[in-house]
Order: sequence, then structure tokens, then C-alpha cells
Amino acid sequence: MSGLSAEAIAVTQRFWEERTGERVSKDEAGEAIGSVAALFDLLASWDDADSTVREPDDGDA
Repeated sequence: MSGLSAEAIAVTQRFWEERTGERVSKDEAGEAIGSVAALFDLLASWDDADSTVREPDDGDA
């Protein structure tokens, strides 16, 4: 959870508590933020890998 602001944790807690009706701890909120960040890192790495494989666009489309 290090590096996450108290506000980010609180917003995440409220978001999930409102949707699930369950209490969300600070640790759970931090894990949720970390999971979403990891997903976007993975997607970005796939995009980077895909960009190196594609032929350059010559603008004739």
C-alpha cells in the first residue's frame, strides 16, 4: 500500500462499499488499486510489444 495517498484509499473504499454493500478495509482498497494498476501495466506492455511487430503506417489508408 505504500505510495498510495489516503484520499485514493478512501475513494476506493467508498466506491466498492457502495457497490457491494460490504465494508472494504484500507488493505483491500490498496490491493484493488494495485490490481488495477498491474492490469494497465500488462495491457501497456502488450501494446508496446504489438507496436514493435506491426508494420509502420504509411498513411495510404
